[in-house]
Amino acid sequence: MFQLCKKICFSFFLLSSISSFAFAETVIESVDVIRTPVTRVDNILFLIDDSGSMNMQSDFFGTKRINVAKEVLRRINAKLPDLDYNIIMSTFSNREELLLVETPYNEDVFALAVNSIDSTLPIFGRSTNITQALSTAESLLDDLDGYTAIVMITDGLSNTGGKVSAEAIKLANKYGEKACLYVVAIDPSPEGSKIIRNMRSAFQQCTLGTNAQELLLAEGALDFYVSNVFYEEKVELDIKTREVFNIYIFPDFNFALGKWNITSDMLSYLEETKTYLQDNPKANALISGYTDNTGTAAYNLKVSNWRANAIKHWLVIQGIDANRLQTIGYGESNPEYTNDSKQGRALNRHVSIVTMK
Repeated sequence: MFQLCKKICFSFFLLSSISSFAFAETVIESVDVIRTPVTRVDNILFLIDDSGSMNMQSDFFGTKRINVAKEVLRRINAKLPDLDYNIIMSTFSNREELLLVETPYNEDVFALAVNSIDSTLPIFGRSTNITQALSTAESLLDDLDGYTAIVMITDGLSNTGGKVSAEAIKLANKYGEKACLYVVAIDPSPEGSKIIRNMRSAFQQCTLGTNAQELLLAEGALDFYVSNVFYEEKVELDIKTREVFNIYIFPDFNFALGKWNITSDMLSYLEETKTYLQDNPKANALISGYTDNTGTAAYNLKVSNWRANAIKHWLVIQGIDANRLQTIGYGESNPEYTNDSKQGRALNRHVSIVTMK
């Protein structure tokens, strides 16, 4: 229904570039939305810091940081759909321990591996060697087929290895087309934050930065993270019959090149969208993300999904039920403007919202 509506309403949408536009039309009577999870990755490599500082108490959570890391892993496991990806899991400090070696994902096996992480290790004599952990990731990637998400959980403290940024850049240069590094920070100090920023910077084309506080406490944050790193939902619409419905179209939200973060100039329209959805509890929304043709088609498809999900995440945090919000990314396909000019490319880097009830 959303797809048909966009085609019917396209000319009206161009007229609504400044303010919202609403009208009624005879359309489909009912729509079954079929959402099928589809894996984004072939392998997931978890690197868990179990150094001495991770066995110290977190001032924020009131328990050991390693316990916080284990809880993050448990929450991720609870959200992961049972899809065809392999799991590799390893702890690291001044030594490494492989817990899972290229094992097909199974929720129970994953849980056993997480539970086996020792949270009673001594604090002293267990320094952090992030450089070696990245080097281990490189050696593991040599033997892995397909695309790999590398998830490192660390506080970034007391690193005794070589320069982390150089090792991260080396890894990105070698495997940037088939792997991405995602760092989950736990109570990092200024020094640890710098190390974590450097790692994320090496993979800035694909990474999604977050921390344990956000994943464990912010509503919708874990769903957003898991569905943007490990899998996506294929949305199919089963259109049956016709009825009269109301359509409400909002202005586009435009993004900078390669960006998907919410900016201040979007807030007034986001507030308007939120208010409309609050005032119309039976209305649902389709949030569609687009890019220009800069970069590869595969990367642009990811960015368009991230843009649409960033808008959805904002609305969910504001109290809108996630089940009322559908997202889809079109990448560089279906451009509404020419990509032959700077202005046209800027206009194509957008997210559109269509609501109906």
